[in-house]
Amino acid sequence: MKLINSFLMDYASKIDYYEETAKICAEICQRELEREGIRAIVTYRVKRLDRLKEKIIKRNKRKNYSTIEEIYTDIVDLAGVRIAIYFPDDINKIDKFINSQFHVHRVKHFPQHLKDNTYQNADKKSRYKKVFSGYHATHYRVSLTPFQLRNYGIKDTSYTKNNIEIQVASVLMLAWAEVEHDLVYKPLNGRLSIAEYEILDELNGLVLAGELALKRLQKAVKERIAEDDTPFSNHYELAAFIYDRIYSTSGEKCDDITMGRVDMLYSFLKEVNLNTPQYIDQYIEDIDYMHHELSVVEQIIDMIIEREPYLYRTFLNIKEYMADKNPYINSYEENTKEQETKKYILYFIDKLTDLQLVMDKFIDKFYPGRSGSLQNNIDIIIDTLEDDTITDRLNTIRNINFQIIHDSSLPAKDMLVEGGQMIEYIIDEILDKFNDEEREELQKRVDEIDIELGS
Repeated sequence: MKLINSFLMDYASKIDYYEETAKICAEICQRELEREGIRAIVTYRVKRLDRLKEKIIKRNKRKNYSTIEEIYTDIVDLAGVRIAIYFPDDINKIDKFINSQFHVHRVKHFPQHLKDNTYQNADKKSRYKKVFSGYHATHYRVSLTPFQLRNYGIKDTSYTKNNIEIQVASVLMLAWAEVEHDLVYKPLNGRLSIAEYEILDELNGLVLAGELALKRLQKAVKERIAEDDTPFSNHYELAAFIYDRIYSTSGEKCDDITMGRVDMLYSFLKEVNLNTPQYIDQYIEDIDYMHHELSVVEQIIDMIIEREPYLYRTFLNIKEYMADKNPYINSYEENTKEQETKKYILYFIDKLTDLQLVMDKFIDKFYPGRSGSLQNNIDIIIDTLEDDTITDRLNTIRNINFQIIHDSSLPAKDMLVEGGQMIEYIIDEILDKFNDEEREELQKRVDEIDIELGS
């Protein structure tokens, strides 16, 4: 008992540390799942001292602990997070999310196959045999990554050493499990009666039926969205539509899809009054859902901006507004730096729009019918001109554009200026391929809007 008390005193001194670990994990889950359009309620907790003491005393009868470190190794749920999902079929999406975000050490699926299907606490003379299968959930033993801590501005890498138990189940199942666990395993006044076990079992059946109803509800929501071309009311509906359309066109399971920030896509579409199924549907067939570098949302945003470049600036405003806000750092200096960089970004976008115009005209003249997206046009220009300098500069321009649209950090001002100058060089090279009249007309178009950095 002395060892157990020493452990509890040590844990009490570290409980805030474990709570912070659980909080960071929960915030990551809540933020990222919401962004991807997966409905869930995320909570966190640390093990209470009184309950932990009961657990250790019981386990010590079998484990016979000899050191405090041995107890810490054995008790893996000191920090815990629960993800209560609205729709049971989203469990595979959650699994992909957890495996992509955390170091996963172990996965445990429930219900587990036991020797019998009875309540172990029941009177041995009159054990109650369950009719229904009990607790359905998946438990993950995970740890945080250094990358996640850096995103929160946390330099203490010791948080990565803590185990966190993430429990994933439907909102209905977790509610039932909480009631059953407290009544069966922590009764306040002796063992439960057979009648009480029957009621718990009956409730379990109702929960399983409720999960079936939730599956039907999710299906009905998808059907309503697909049949009605009214605007999406929220990013959850947009995500459901994209998942369903990809599945219907490709036949692939939705849990194989990396969705990305559907909340940002929704805000962008809503801002430009294009947040309807009919509009977004035109991009679905061109999505490469197995793309390892770009999420589904990133691919859709690329296609929209390339087809309708006048929306570029609107998207950047949405991206800036929805940028990550570090809850641990309030950096006025950093925000000021981003505002100073914005003018250089607009300068680069202006030059890039000119380049797309010139490339379109060049391809329409010499390769009719082949002009298209920015990426497509760059590839054609590279293959046609066969100039190493132009190839290197176009690839640099492509990378800068990618960073502006998709990266969380903005390109350096010097890089944006250099990129704009590269574009001017390439435009001059392409204009030389036109006759004097065509070149003069194109030059006028290029000079119509010109952002000067010195102004």
